Amino acid sequence: MTRFFNIILLVLGIASSLLGQHNSFIENKGQWAENFDYKYLFGNGSVFIDESGMTVHLVHPDDIGSTHPNKSASQLLLDYSRHHAYKVHFVGANLACKKTGAKPLDTHHNYILGNDPARWQKNVPLYQEVIYHNIYPNIDLKYYFSAEGNLKYDFIVHPKGDPGVIKLKYEGADDLDLVYGNLMVRTSIEDVLESAPYSYQLVEEEKKKVNCEYQLDGNLLSYKVSRYKKSETLIIDPMLVFSSYTGAKADNFGFTATPSADGSLYAAGIVFLTTGTYPTTMGAFQQTRGGGGIDIAITKFSSDGSNLVYSTYLGGAGNELPFSLYERRDGSLVILGVT
Repeated sequence: MTRFFNIILLVLGIASSLLGQHNSFIENKGQWAENFDYKYLFGNGSVFIDESGMTVHLVHPDDIGSTHPNKSASQLLLDYSRHHAYKVHFVGANLACKKTGAKPLDTHHNYILGNDPARWQKNVPLYQEVIYHNIYPNIDLKYYFSAEGNLKYDFIVHPKGDPGVIKLKYEGADDLDLVYGNLMVRTSIEDVLESAPYSYQLVEEEKKKVNCEYQLDGNLLSYKVSRYKKSETLIIDPMLVFSSYTGAKADNFGFTATPSADGSLYAAGIVFLTTGTYPTTMGAFQQTRGGGGIDIAITKFSSDGSNLVYSTYLGGAGNELPFSLYERRDGSLVILGVT
């Protein structure tokens, strides 16, 4: 419980989601030599998917800058000094299952990589969904994006399908934890959160929730599903959220956080003024440090965590600490603390 409490409160220092900037799956038509079907690019990494599972490759945010999105997976791994990759294996999956890209985008990519024309591919399609049919008996797997831009994958359990056969084996993660029903995949670069699965059935065109939770045995993840109507299709719906750093150069520590009425998030903490600066936004209430040894820093994140709404110092000549936040009905923020 303490660990999860710290994760929530340390948003100021570590938890700004970098969600899919491209929001598409790029088909591998041979422009990349590695054996994967589709590639998804997000802020500081990539996800490679095929019928056997998915590989998540993370890059430290400070090491991005000189990268090129069209390099191969092996080239990317060699280019960065700080990176981490882990693989999620679909244990017992049907490796001969049919795969299809769905909801194609109007745009496409052209690749002229290296000096081998066999690797040159034009009109490479981009999809908003990828479906693996019968990856388990009577179970499909669909990758897609939420309205907020998060990467999602659904296991679609058709009648006669058994959700108990779905098993995911994690290879290469530093640690795995179940935190309030969520799976936290810990790596040397950042933590990846797989949200607690939301499961439901459409019964007479009405969405009926089905209780479902993760079961973790070492590095093997499965689903425990409560009683449901086996004559109807069951959807098991988790989501991946990638977290990264706010970019602060100063030592800082999160104290408190609160949601906004519009779904965005406020986080407040302290910044030690002797070690660098904290990032502020244009027009912020206080763009520079106030003085003393410690100032308050307040950051507001967008509802999907991908953008800063604003970020500001709050402090005078002494030391200040925030202990609680509250948003009033008019949208103004109240900070309770000491100075």
